[in-house]
Amino acid sequence: MMRAVLFAALALLAMPAAAQTAPDLSAEGFRAELTQRVPGATIRVEGPMQLVATPRGRPPLTINLDRIIDFCANNPPADCATMRDRAIASMVEVMTADYTVTRPRLRALVRSADYLSTPGQAREGPAGTVADAVVNRPFAPGIVVLLGADFPTTTQLVSPAVLRDLGLSEAAGLALGIDQVLATMPPLPTIAAMRQGPVAIEGRDYISSIILRPERWAALANSAGGRLAMAVPADNLVVVALVDGGDLPGFAQVIRDLHGRAERRISPLVYRLSPGGLVEAR
Repeated sequence: MMRAVLFAALALLAMPAAAQTAPDLSAEGFRAELTQRVPGATIRVEGPMQLVATPRGRPPLTINLDRIIDFCANNPPADCATMRDRAIASMVEVMTADYTVTRPRLRALVRSADYLSTPGQAREGPAGTVADAVVNRPFAPGIVVLLGADFPTTTQLVSPAVLRDLGLSEAAGLALGIDQVLATMPPLPTIAAMRQGPVAIEGRDYISSIILRPERWAALANSAGGRLAMAVPADNLVVVALVDGGDLPGFAQVIRDLHGRAERRISPLVYRLSPGGLVEAR
């Protein structure tokens, strides 16, 4: 069975693209393009991987380039160029759109625990790290849940101050964000589907949030007889499979490979469901 598992999971990896010139990833290159696309904005380079942008009539915001640079270091130039174009579009939206946060926009997001140590990016939050500026809670080893607001091409991280303006506590805001994001998720996979090999859950915004409220997975885990393995290598991919203990090392290596190629990495770990939530599979 493990051979089928490996081949099915490895098929999810992106195929190398044809040779192409790598796009400009310098902070100055991003600054120049954003200055051209957002007239009136003041944009300065803070370091090789960070900009500070002050759109006309708006407070300054930090733009971090580390995720783009890391992705491009591990993927073909064509994929890098696509990622850069999407990132520029999101940056322009953040600098120009009406970012009024409302209750219906709240979404709970799954992110790597390391994300909390990056410089704060919430427009309404104080200077410092994401952990300082954004509503967040630990979820599983290596994974945290954050609160965001959904906009057309990007997600705005939400600070405790914004929730107070909405008349919500942090707990109530997160609960609402979880309810609203889960309402957009597809049905959970079936045991029958997993008997055919690993199931990739993808193709929908915020798809990694399908793991929230792990008790929803309890019936499936019970039917699997302790063999249910779950992984969230990227924010746009969740992999679930029936994996025996002897097959776990091979499956775990596939997940690490997927994680290494991801645009926005979440976790290289494989998880099992326990009464207390998700725990690392061993």
